[in-house]
Amino acid sequence: VTRKRIEDVFGRGELDSKVSIYAVDLLLGGWCRSLIDQKQFAMYCPGYVDEAQKKQCRKEWPYEELRQLALLNDSEMQYFESKLSELAADKSFDAKECPECRTWVERKNQQNLRVICRVCSTKKARLYEFCWNCCKSWSGPTTSSVKCGSDDCKHPSLAILENCTRTIDLVKGKIKEV
Repeated sequence: VTRKRIEDVFGRGELDSKVSIYAVDLLLGGWCRSLIDQKQFAMYCPGYVDEAQKKQCRKEWPYEELRQLALLNDSEMQYFESKLSELAADKSFDAKECPECRTWVERKNQQNLRVICRVCSTKKARLYEFCWNCCKSWSGPTTSSVKCGSDDCKHPSLAILENCTRTIDLVKGKIKEV
């Protein structure tokens, strides 16, 4: 990917001054940040290979190349690399931070919400279990695929839906405020 390709992607035309080069660098860095904020860790070229047919390039851009083109400073690189590694880990295996010690815990059984943190169990000299959904200390039956014994235990996605102020009429295709 070259600066000319970035011009094509972001519609900047000819880069003939340091000011416009800086603008493209900022735009590229902002674009990368927006993808990361949308929980995307693979970045694909959004440019068109065929403008008339609106066919996108979609070639994967290696992070190392984007990092150089966007002229990221040290703190931006640290932020991007931290977020990218978190996103890749989330995608690679079913892991979550322990609510007590903040170490990553992998859920071995996808049918059971009860998770054991080995670090906390060792430190406390007793078994430490928490709920995969609500991240509270485990209570209730030893296995459950629905919820733990906590009354307010619910999957995070359900909590978002319960508090949603918009609904979509699937028949009419319209969004209405609740």
